[in-house]
Amino acid sequence: MNSNYQYPSKNPILQLKQEMKLRRFSDKTIKSYLYYITNILKFANKNPKTIYKGEVKEVIEKIEKDKTKGEFVVVVKGIR
Repeated sequence: MNSNYQYPSKNPILQLKQEMKLRRFSDKTIKSYLYYITNILKFANKNPKTIYKGEVKEVIEKIEKDKTKGEFVVVVKGIR
């Protein structure tokens, strides 16, 4: 066992991943949600602790223009 592993993690993204696993989200869903969340953070040039709701909405509006309705639903669900 890795002695450096902390549960729960201090990393908000890893905490989210751990929470989704505990809630039995599928691996595909977890991967998709984390993909969009990390891209939103990169796009906004923020970390999970400093981004605010208005910035997330701005990014979602830009994503909505580029995605199909089904893809957009996945993005929004991942953010909630």
